Amino acid sequence: MGSPESAGFTLVDYRISKVSFEYIPSDSPINIDINPSGYYNKESQEFDLLLDFTATTSESKKDFIKAQMETKFKFKEKINEIPEFFFTNAPAIAFPYLRTFISTITLQANIRLLILPTLNLSPLAEVLKANTTLK
Repeated sequence: MGSPESAGFTLVDYRISKVSFEYIPSDSPINIDINPSGYYNKESQEFDLLLDFTATTSESKKDFIKAQMETKFKFKEKINEIPEFFFTNAPAIAFPYLRTFISTITLQANIRLLILPTLNLSPLAEVLKANTTLK
């Protein structure tokens, strides 16, 4: 296993910057949506990844949890183009922190616990690439 020094990029920081929660009594299945976007600053070699998360009940079609996670990554070396593997790996690295947060707020609210499954986030790579701004 490589050390952080050998990685092409590292996770620097994350925060949940926005969250809204509305209790909707329902036993119906829950649909989740994750929409990634990002901003890369060539000068600082930092990439700000935003993950917009929404959970909706199948029955009411109403959002009951919305959250935005901001994650900062730093590239080891200056790059002019973001490598393809970053678009796949960055959401996968950030997701466990979001997953834990969602479980915690539903646990603390004393409602039906929402434990997000582990997900294959590779389909988000193309969305993130399309929603990335370079400076």
